[in-house]
Amino acid sequence: MKRLIGISLIAATAAFAAGCGESPEDQARDAGEQVGEDLRTMRTATSSEEAGRAIDSVAKEIEGIREDLPARLADELATIQEDTRAELAKATDAAGRRSVYLDAASQINALASDTNSVINEFRRGVREGLTDQ
Repeated sequence: MKRLIGISLIAATAAFAAGCGESPEDQARDAGEQVGEDLRTMRTATSSEEAGRAIDSVAKEIEGIREDLPARLADELATIQEDTRAELAKATDAAGRRSVYLDAASQINALASDTNSVINEFRRGVREGLTDQ
């Protein structure tokens, strides 16, 4: 009987663990960290193509967390990404790309929310991604 209970507990624990994914906050932090790394790549890019690939990755990460954000924050984040892409297309040198990077990082940091933990975790991830070496 004890063995049956033990096996049942192990099976239940395994089933519970298999059903658990990352929380929206964890996903947002992971996406934010990737965005931070992409922004850092954009800042240090030696070509417009390299910077463009980084901003493509930013767009993908933002799209991945969009459904977990209130519409207003999702729209603001999408606008930042679109504006960053447009300004990056105009940047003709490393100094221009650095300016675009600084503006994007500043705008993302300004998205703080008193009520939305997903955007706050995203911002935290961006800061971590920007500082990881």
